[in-house]
Amino acid sequence: MDTKTKFWLFCMPVAVIAGICLGTVAAARTDTSSLFAAAAESMASEAMMPDSFFKALRQNVLAAGLLCVFGTTVLGVIPSAILLTLRGYAVGKTVGALVATFGFRGFGAAVCGVFPHNLLYIPFLSLLAVCGTRFSRRLMHGEGKKRGQLAGYLFSAALLTLPVLLGCVVEGYISAPLLKSILGPHL
Repeated sequence: MDTKTKFWLFCMPVAVIAGICLGTVAAARTDTSSLFAAAAESMASEAMMPDSFFKALRQNVLAAGLLCVFGTTVLGVIPSAILLTLRGYAVGKTVGALVATFGFRGFGAAVCGVFPHNLLYIPFLSLLAVCGTRFSRRLMHGEGKKRGQLAGYLFSAALLTLPVLLGCVVEGYISAPLLKSILGPHL
């Protein structure tokens, strides 16, 4: 593995971590009542689990698709890093709001209802961004136009998206009910 690939393997998770930190700070400085009003409405729904699954599927297929497209552009690294930072921001704001509002119960809700699916999303979206960055770099050097390079990149992107899809199942059918059981009576 070359030095530039190692650099991007370091930078993409750092972009997520920076987003998490920014989101946590933002949660402490803003009113998060609208976030919990939407969560209470979602938890009251009869179809909470399929709704959560399909919402997660839409968001993550869009994110994976964008990362894949960014990898086919010459400057794909910049929007990839921005997208990962925004994903981290959303996680950080959610966890920050839970802990700030509910204290230890909010921490438990974050551990059970936010982290399980993000343990699949964050590393595999980061790897997808690194894969796209490598392919983008090949395009800049004229190597990506060789026969089979695009097909190989798209195949790798599809394989890296499979665990993200598994994360959607975890979010909809495991994390959402756990979050409801922990916070449902308090919303």
